[in-house]
Amino acid sequence: NLGLRAREKLAAQCFIAIGFVLWMAGTSHPGTTTAVTLTPSLVTNALARDGWTVDFGWMYYVIAAIFLVGFSNATNITDGLDGLSSGLIILISLTLAALVWVMYPSLALFAVAMAGGLAGFLWWNAYPAKVFMGDTCSLALGAGLAGAAMLGKQEVGLIVASLVCWVELISVIIQVSVFKWRKRRHGLDYAKANRVFRRTPLHHISKRAAGPRPRLSPGSGSRACSAPPSLCSGHVVRESGLVLRL
Repeated sequence: NLGLRAREKLAAQCFIAIGFVLWMAGTSHPGTTTAVTLTPSLVTNALARDGWTVDFGWMYYVIAAIFLVGFSNATNITDGLDGLSSGLIILISLTLAALVWVMYPSLALFAVAMAGGLAGFLWWNAYPAKVFMGDTCSLALGAGLAGAAMLGKQEVGLIVASLVCWVELISVIIQVSVFKWRKRRHGLDYAKANRVFRRTPLHHISKRAAGPRPRLSPGSGSRACSAPPSLCSGHVVRESGLVLRL
């Protein structure tokens, strides 16, 4: 059993996103829920009058559903290297917590709790990974952060904090769209030889360009050591054979 296909997962995400925005619509506050500030503040309400705020009206709920599904897939696509997605989402969660903590402390607590859980997960997910995130986790993390940002009226703040995830997602969309168009116009061989990017998501390009990655091989210490890895006795072994002792 290979699980759900891509279309089935997307349909499930859309169903959940529509349910969430319908709940937002049912509990909405006029002039607040459907408004988006383009100048989020760290210490004041995101909808302060000194900020540039746009009220999208009913269109906000359509955009919100697309935003939730989009960011959920962005974090999923970013999950391609050991520690990449979890490390990024820790920073994004802490940034979101800082943006909402004054007006929405419960949302800030949620974001900090997410960052704390991921910090524990990162201990085992860092290279060489012993535990892997998978779609179930990465999709839920993105949806959770997007939902918290919309409730805390920090949609723009989340977008800015998560630019890496959005670039990863957009690179895949461009690559797939252009490949399919060139395949229809010029054939499969031409499409393969004329890709927009060498590989997508883009972190695969940086992985190939960076060469061999270091690996921690503990000596008398272990991953169960209560101290950080840099304080545990051991040595770093590169795939080329070069040994660097800590």
